[in-house]
Amino acid sequence: MYGAVSLNKNGHLNVRIMQYLKKHNIVYRSPQYRGCEGFPIGNGSFGGMLYHSADTIEMTLSHTDAIDFTKDGNFKAWAWESEEENTAPAACGRLSIFDGMPSFDKLYLKKYCSTLSLAEGSVQMESETCFSKYHMTMFCSREKQLLYCDVNVDTVEDVVKTVRLTRWGSRNFFHDYEQMAECREKNLQKTRTGTENGCLYVMQKLRGSITLTMVQVAGQGQMIVNNSHSIEYQVNPKCRHFTVFVRCQIIETEEEAASACLQFKEEAEGITAEKLMAVQRQEWKEFWIKSFVYLPDDDYIENLYNSYLYLLNSCSRGQYPVTFGGIWCPNADIRNWGHYYHWNHQQIYWGLQTGGHSELMENYYNYRENMLPQAQADGMVLFHSSGAFYSDISNYNGYQALEPDTVRNLTPGAQIAMDFYKHYQYTCDEVFLRQRAYPMMKACAKLYEDLLEDSDQGYLIRGGSSCYESYWILKATMTDWAMISVLFDALTEASVVLGCDEEKRKEWETIRSRLYSLPLSREDTGKGEATLLSPGLKWDNIPVRFGEGEYPFNTFGFSQLAAVYPSGVISLKDRGKKEFKAAEATFELAKERDFMVRNSEATAGHNAAPEIGARLGDKKDTMELIRMFALKYQVFKNGTCHFADIRSGKRHEIKYRTRVIESGMPTDWRKVHEKNDGKRVLLDTEVFLHCYFEAHANIYTGINEMLLQSCDGIIRVFPAAEQGMNAAFELYAAGGFRVVSEMVRGEILYVSVTASVQSDCRLENPWEQEEPIRIISQDCEIPFEEMEGVVKFHMEADEICVIERCNRPLCCYYQNEITGKENTGVKQFKGNQLGCDQEF
Repeated sequence: MYGAVSLNKNGHLNVRIMQYLKKHNIVYRSPQYRGCEGFPIGNGSFGGMLYHSADTIEMTLSHTDAIDFTKDGNFKAWAWESEEENTAPAACGRLSIFDGMPSFDKLYLKKYCSTLSLAEGSVQMESETCFSKYHMTMFCSREKQLLYCDVNVDTVEDVVKTVRLTRWGSRNFFHDYEQMAECREKNLQKTRTGTENGCLYVMQKLRGSITLTMVQVAGQGQMIVNNSHSIEYQVNPKCRHFTVFVRCQIIETEEEAASACLQFKEEAEGITAEKLMAVQRQEWKEFWIKSFVYLPDDDYIENLYNSYLYLLNSCSRGQYPVTFGGIWCPNADIRNWGHYYHWNHQQIYWGLQTGGHSELMENYYNYRENMLPQAQADGMVLFHSSGAFYSDISNYNGYQALEPDTVRNLTPGAQIAMDFYKHYQYTCDEVFLRQRAYPMMKACAKLYEDLLEDSDQGYLIRGGSSCYESYWILKATMTDWAMISVLFDALTEASVVLGCDEEKRKEWETIRSRLYSLPLSREDTGKGEATLLSPGLKWDNIPVRFGEGEYPFNTFGFSQLAAVYPSGVISLKDRGKKEFKAAEATFELAKERDFMVRNSEATAGHNAAPEIGARLGDKKDTMELIRMFALKYQVFKNGTCHFADIRSGKRHEIKYRTRVIESGMPTDWRKVHEKNDGKRVLLDTEVFLHCYFEAHANIYTGINEMLLQSCDGIIRVFPAAEQGMNAAFELYAAGGFRVVSEMVRGEILYVSVTASVQSDCRLENPWEQEEPIRIISQDCEIPFEEMEGVVKFHMEADEICVIERCNRPLCCYYQNEITGKENTGVKQFKGNQLGCDQEF
């Protein structure tokens, strides 16, 4: 048997990325009539869902920065009197294309095929009935900031083709399954349509922002204003080809509409389809070539991995970070859970540094940075501290919910600060560290400094704290122990790099060394007694048991594993130590009782089970957990996910029995979650159904962590790959390294490392210790040191080093190209599917 590798001389995997990604096309052989099953299209800040009715092509139109603001100030996330008074994303309209005939009705269709190209961010659609034929190309251009829709239509008889733009606002229904306000007029006012400089437009004045959606049609026809919410362009009946251009933008004054329409018209008229598409392909190619993951035995999972990157590149380049559904919410302004919930939203960004896409995090950094003064003000109000308190719940204004389940959850600030520091770790950008990360880290650490008090148990938080989303105040928590440990260690490291705060560094080192002990418990797991990580200590110093307590006086389902992820305090460097063994035992119990159980309440998509398994080097179950996430949460045929295992029958009902909140009704906090009290109404859950990012993010990040880890400064390749795995990757490690490695039937062939800056590289030897290795740079061997299985060697900026086995050097391998066959059909995975078959 001959051997082959896919590494080229430039230190990249040998793959023609745009051709390869065609294997991940999502193909519909039947039209989709549900908005949640539509194709997501976007340019980073503007886009929507493309789907059908029996008569129309439908495209929802949304912009990341179309926000209905509210007055400044802290708010109550669940208060009845503040329902619909929240800050919330708002839709920008809906585009409908139709010919007055049932051209997409399955009753009449002879042919239908719609293909979403992840590679190019575009959709091709063809359909045929006895009376019509359609061919459409659609994509969102980042260069021109517009939606391009080219339509060829052939009908048996000459009919008017209509392009209609509408905007009908609605309530947000933030707590749809619990409560709703009877303000049916919300977002219906201050909307107007018109024509200006050859453009159709719909404009809405929201609280604090004005949305302007413009449509220009290249094709003979006439414009008709239907009403203040609807306007259309009727294409001449004999016209067989027309092009639709759509732009959505945020303006400051209504008077800007005329000049915006003129500019849009002039830019649209200068567009050539070939050049626009060429730029579109190049922009997406530049995005995709930054990283690559190859899972040939798990094509379905690899498809979901790339689908996640596609979604974020399509919606995470606006001014504001995306909330749960991004710009993919298909029904008016319904945005369930529209606040920023820190635990859930941070997960969107967890894996992007490893994936080489920090550009998709810039709006997250800006949002949290802009919030800092308010977080410090809240720290003063709550704790008389000048340190920053970041609540788990905040709004677009940058103000926070200070409620019983948030005010003693102290970890969000430290986790946010570490996201900033992680950016420095991966980019080695000292300017970012000095100007942005370090100030954020110090501000969040200051809150802990002012709350920590020395005692015979070490430094404890005065008044106690709570784990994630819990009302249970504990004397000491695992979550705080983990985040204090990692944040204060990072501050010490950063102060050395920046050459500052030497005296503060001593204080941070003292606190870190005298922090209360890692909470542990001794419990019967059903298979004998074991030492476990505990969520924390109760006030009588008894550790909280696994799963102890009931809502709201319990600990979040995986708080006890916070030391593993996201903090990384316990990592593979600790193998063999008691804390690592306790983490392994805790994770095994969590898998048995929660993570591997289909109907468990603790297994909602925002749990970090795949990442935790990977960080613990769980080769048996990490990939299986990733597959289980796909099975549970990828519920939509377009590849998007829900936050709950809604098909299990436990977390999703046909109807919500929602409480109706009357105007001016004061909140009775004892009845907020009461299921029977007060006026009730039945709501169809289908109306509120849309995708959520958390589960998809954990699939993406779990895969990255399974393939490559560097959280403790040591690069590890395939640390949690299952036995016999075939895989390859091109990803990034802390220290500014790009890492490429390849595994065939469980055998690691090589590791290639490219340095972005001059530094020492530390790599855990991925082979048996008795197997000699060498490191090659520019065809020459370079010296290295090896101690306790960690190889250390020096690298210059832009240098490429290949670590190989002496008895199996790369010169003895042929070179392969990673290839894939273009997908033209439906993909199946244990009852799940991507795309759909013909249903007519």
